Amino acid sequence: ALPINAGTPVANGSLWELTIPISQDAEFFQISSSENDLDADGVPDWIEPLLGFSSDPGDSESVALVKSYDTDGDNIYDTTLSGDLAAFNEIYRRSTPSEQLTQAQAARLLLQGTFGPASVSEVNAVASIGAEAWLDQQMALPESYTRPYIDTIKADFNNGQTDPALAGYQINGGGGTPFVGGGNYTTAWMRFALQSEDQLRQRVAFALSQILVASRSSAGLANQPRATATYYDLMIEHAFGNFEDLLLQVSLRPYMGTYLSHLGNRKADASIERYPDENYAREIMQLFTIGLWELSLDGTQKLDIEGEPIPTYGNYEITELARVFTGTHYASATNSGTSFGAGWRDDGDSENEWMITPMKVYASEHDFGSKQIVTGNGTYHTIPARDNTNENATRDVENAVYHLVRHPNTAPFICRQLIQFLITSNPSPEFVARVASIFVDNGSGVVGDMNTVVRAIYLDEEARDPLQHLRTPYFGQLREPLVRYMHLGRMLKLDRHEELITWDWGDHKKETLQEPMSAPSVFNYYRPNFRLFGTLADNGLDSPAFGIVNSYSSISFPNWMWRM
Repeated sequence: ALPINAGTPVANGSLWELTIPISQDAEFFQISSSENDLDADGVPDWIEPLLGFSSDPGDSESVALVKSYDTDGDNIYDTTLSGDLAAFNEIYRRSTPSEQLTQAQAARLLLQGTFGPASVSEVNAVASIGAEAWLDQQMALPESYTRPYIDTIKADFNNGQTDPALAGYQINGGGGTPFVGGGNYTTAWMRFALQSEDQLRQRVAFALSQILVASRSSAGLANQPRATATYYDLMIEHAFGNFEDLLLQVSLRPYMGTYLSHLGNRKADASIERYPDENYAREIMQLFTIGLWELSLDGTQKLDIEGEPIPTYGNYEITELARVFTGTHYASATNSGTSFGAGWRDDGDSENEWMITPMKVYASEHDFGSKQIVTGNGTYHTIPARDNTNENATRDVENAVYHLVRHPNTAPFICRQLIQFLITSNPSPEFVARVASIFVDNGSGVVGDMNTVVRAIYLDEEARDPLQHLRTPYFGQLREPLVRYMHLGRMLKLDRHEELITWDWGDHKKETLQEPMSAPSVFNYYRPNFRLFGTLADNGLDSPAFGIVNSYSSISFPNWMWRM
């Protein structure tokens, strides 16, 4: 106990100071503090404001919250907490991925892994089983694809619009022959964002579609809803599959071939100054696999001896890779698929069967000479010269994709973006490295296994540790407009309308700066390394979704949601 003449503590900023006079050279003191806890919830008053809670006994936050917990794992509630102590426990209690979660932690998982929790019962269901079991359940669900709806309304249109249950879908014409318009894809996408049970798959697919970007906003794709759906459904199909398989399918889709102009790519003929189109060769490296600068496994840039970042490729590497993608064109129904440039129509409107059928690589226009593919750290893989056959032409493409996926940059480049889309805009290098190492080897020697990569992202301590945003003030993300919009729709139970239809004439994109499969360029709606000027940029922090927030959209987007 303090001596009777110890005095009174005095506040000095956030600290309390007490000077104790002593009468001997050495004295021992035992100091104790009687802390106020006005709302009697077990959390001292001085701590509560630091955590965002209130010490006011009349505050509903303090008196209304009562929670029961099983503290010994026997599935029997044995402890009850109330007030801010219960709120604190709900948010910050640590648990292993296999344990039951609190409601707050379950809601947080659903915010990251779905288009938003739709109900308290959904939150409680996830809380009762834990993160690992929820991931198991989600990954076991059958896929929900967007194309069947487009096929259904196109068939109805061609049959004279005889199904009244389908009434209301968009018809374009403008004085010409009417057709099912591209705006109908919005309905297909939003139905599954709102209604599908495989929410995790849908959310991961949306993230992948913003990395492997092809858009209906240009290249004559605006009114190709079936081709748009076919392309997007690749992301759904491979969300838990293998990244190499997905990238190969993306590379051979006429939708991507049209968008990045390697459809109809022909081998060089110097006599007429014709050279292969380099657009896709550039973007598959810059945006879909290795990025611009050499990276360590943790996603940080490697530097040369002068402290400068090291480029991953140059014009030579682009030129070599462009030769790989020569001979790519629509699949053909004639001449056993050997006729470069042939195709067929399927339904008499502006969308063709060849747009939903994977491209073939035709020997007649493919460059069969040896080619070098960059493999990182100054090394290359040489694709050998091969005999002139369609099979060997396709093998060149497969080999190039194989080695690009295994380039040491691809794992950190792709995994960091996935974490940014799903968890936090500024993951730590350690978080990136842990996930990237799973991409490199899933534990069974498989590269690019998205099942284990997705699990690694959601079960990582940085994603699940509730204390993360206490120790890291910039942890988290600004949710992009479509995610926020769909979450509002789910909370308002729009999923109860099985035949929901939504489309417009571009207003949604104009007001929100985001619309499904309608990015303004191959660089997506925004870049993952975008940094908003001011405090964020000054601190070297990425703020991707702020790339589509400006003085107009910050008002027009909430107005749009209110109007809807």
